[in-house]
Amino acid sequence: MKFHQIFIALFFGLYSLQSFATSSEQKTPLTYATRLNVNRFSESKVSEGSVGFGNPDLSVNYFFAPKHSMGMGLDAYFNISALNLWSIRLYYNYYFKGQGYAMISEEEHFKIQEISKSSWYIGPELRNYHYFLTQEQEARLFINNENIDNTGSYFNLCVKLGFEYRLNQTYAFNAEVSQGLFSLASSDDRFNNKGSLFIFGFIITP
Repeated sequence: MKFHQIFIALFFGLYSLQSFATSSEQKTPLTYATRLNVNRFSESKVSEGSVGFGNPDLSVNYFFAPKHSMGMGLDAYFNISALNLWSIRLYYNYYFKGQGYAMISEEEHFKIQEISKSSWYIGPELRNYHYFLTQEQEARLFINNENIDNTGSYFNLCVKLGFEYRLNQTYAFNAEVSQGLFSLASSDDRFNNKGSLFIFGFIITP
């Protein structure tokens, strides 16, 4: 099974969890994030490094405990000088200070919901980058009459550090730094590069 097929299967699995919880009037431990990123990609064997601003980033996060979550995301990079990129990713978050989701306790006729005003998390993520080249971009590559495909993909294993500040029960401000550690090709290793990302935006708790 390919990476994007796993991604789609997990997405519909999380959607089913939410639908089940909604029908049974239970709150689902799901959050959604809509963010923008600032990125820097290193040089590859055939292309120069690049910096981009304001690229979109969307993700969904499932909490199986207040301090532990796993999720998936989708982002795109439209202003890369060397390559056009988009990626899908899977990740895990551990909240080492505060918690990312409410802790609910019951006392007789009352339910008490507690959540941190601010929290910090760390975790790994696996990104599957897909690239495509325009004719202008292809002309700028460092190649000597070699054959290349205009599309391809590669994987980055990354580590990230994030911060959340809760504005109210529904919205939280989020900032995150992600650094690529290893880059592995699934099509052409000449295009491998490691990215550094600063991501900021809002988390929505339905």
